[in-house]
Amino acid sequence: MSSVSNSRLKRWDAGHWADWVVPAVVASLWAVLLAASADVGLATRRGMVFLGGPVLLLSGLHARITGYLHAPSRAQLLVLPLPPAAHFEAARSRHLRGLAETLGLGTVAVLVGLVPTSGWEDSFHLVLDWAALAVIAGLFEPMIPAASAALGRRFESGTWADDLQQRASGGLTLPETAVHLYAPALGVGAAAAAAMPLQLAFDLTADGTAVPAGLWAVGGLAVAVAALAFVAAPAVYATGVFEAVPFLAEATRTLAGPPVPEPTPAAIARVRDPVLRLLVLAFWRETPAPTFRLIALAGATAFVALGSSIGPPHVAVWVAGALLWLVPATTLSRSRPLRARLLSTLPLPPAQRGGTHPLATGLLWAPVALGAAVVLVRFALSLGGTTA
Repeated sequence: MSSVSNSRLKRWDAGHWADWVVPAVVASLWAVLLAASADVGLATRRGMVFLGGPVLLLSGLHARITGYLHAPSRAQLLVLPLPPAAHFEAARSRHLRGLAETLGLGTVAVLVGLVPTSGWEDSFHLVLDWAALAVIAGLFEPMIPAASAALGRRFESGTWADDLQQRASGGLTLPETAVHLYAPALGVGAAAAAAMPLQLAFDLTADGTAVPAGLWAVGGLAVAVAALAFVAAPAVYATGVFEAVPFLAEATRTLAGPPVPEPTPAAIARVRDPVLRLLVLAFWRETPAPTFRLIALAGATAFVALGSSIGPPHVAVWVAGALLWLVPATTLSRSRPLRARLLSTLPLPPAQRGGTHPLATGLLWAPVALGAAVVLVRFALSLGGTTA
């Protein structure tokens, strides 16, 4: 396929704010926990790095790999005479971009959470622990959607594969789509297990203990196997993509139910200004879990306000909460031309005929502005106390 056609195909799998916002929230919380564990012992810090890394990778995994099988664009483009390699390449572009963002956020979280409190010398082997997981997981991740495609087909009745699908689905979804319930967690778990020999070798070296040669060999073998999985993923994906995607699309439509909008919340229904009510309701319906996001931002603000001290990890938690609330509004911003066409002929003020409303912008930014004020006040008080 030509580079021009490949570029056009990739536009169908554009990135999404969930690719990096959710990992940013998890990374900020991880940084706070790492900073808080500075005085509780080396073993606890190692455990925090070992557990936090897989949680961070899993938090944004679905958003990163959704283009391979789950994205609506995959089902729409599957009818075209395109080879499996073209579909894989289009989805991998978004995947690798999201993976780089997640690994970058994780690296910042480890450095900010460990180095200021423990020093570089005591933290270096923990940074290597995270690096081992990051390398192996990054190489292994493309095999997760590839294996899901290969195992998401319909197998002959009575075979062990068909029996496994029937048992794994449990009647909750189509047997062919049961693999998608387990593959992400199993994939990240396998990457974490494969990284353990290298992590143990780094920890033994930091403790001044001799590292068995076999441990280095097993660690190197794990990296080699992950690299082989990265190379083999397109071929494995090709064995099942044309069968797995239709089953997955059918299951998604069945679980989603009929396209009936949720009832308008009473607070929004009481807004008299029709344009303001339209904007607020659109944001509320197009944003996943808006109440949770608002509570998360309020909790982050309270965390900064009531904490005994304030530092980069605390600010990172608040910034992540603010992004979790603000970034979904970009979807509403992109639909402004459509609203302008809808409202242009109505007897409204010019700004509202253009698809915007000043009060809507104020409502969106109000909780963020309040939190920013709290952060600035806490920083001013901390600087004043340091000077005194």
